[in-house]
Amino acid sequence: MQTDGRNRQQLAELHFHLGQAVDPHILWSIAHEQGIRLPTKDYWEFHDLLTLRKEAEVTWEDYHKLFHWTELIQSSPVAIERSVYEVLNGAYRVNNITLLEISFNPMFRNRSGERDLDQIILAALRGLERGLAEFPMVRAGIIFLLDRRLSFDQNEIIVKKARKFRDRGVVGIDIAGPISNGFRYEDYAGLYVGRATKASRRRCTPARTARRKKWPMSFLSCRWTASTTAFAPIPLPSSCRPFARSSSRSACARPQT
Repeated sequence: MQTDGRNRQQLAELHFHLGQAVDPHILWSIAHEQGIRLPTKDYWEFHDLLTLRKEAEVTWEDYHKLFHWTELIQSSPVAIERSVYEVLNGAYRVNNITLLEISFNPMFRNRSGERDLDQIILAALRGLERGLAEFPMVRAGIIFLLDRRLSFDQNEIIVKKARKFRDRGVVGIDIAGPISNGFRYEDYAGLYVGRATKASRRRCTPARTARRKKWPMSFLSCRWTASTTAFAPIPLPSSCRPFARSSSRSACARPQT
């Protein structure tokens, strides 16, 4: 049963995955609007398909399998716009969350190139702007996720898109996804430095910073600096570091909307 957040303390939900934040009934509605063939015609079976239960033993593989259906359902401009909007307004109404970072991988929302990547991104930003217009007390931004399963060239495109839309609400980049053979964080240090900060020629070297400060090499999360032209590395909160070797830090929390 949902409750309202009027009498609750203001909360922040930093860096949560859009693929795990939209309620099943909303995804169910979007899927039918889009004409997506689901594995079941029973809503509650669909609900259970997308839900990790506390009493069950869950592996990281189980966790990432959930994203197959959520990413597929969100893979259109109409779907991604509604998903972003519903998460923002639900987080505020139910839990009084007034600071949000919504993260997703745009390449996992364009059906392997069938949809134009810029159209997916612009739709997500429209959903963000719509939510912020309705709830002006909320501050929110979008983080683009690179993925360990994608090629370097594909991840490079995502970084370029983050730069392109940084004045529209994209506040940072991060690396997510299950462990993949052949993926090395060190390979991406130059991408963060060379592409993310090319406009200002300012340097951001998260790999070197992480080694110096003895942070886990798996976070590599960067947000725009105050100048909005360069990335700055953000370390994992101590409570989330045990998850760092297997997944991105969004596994630490999820808004209940």
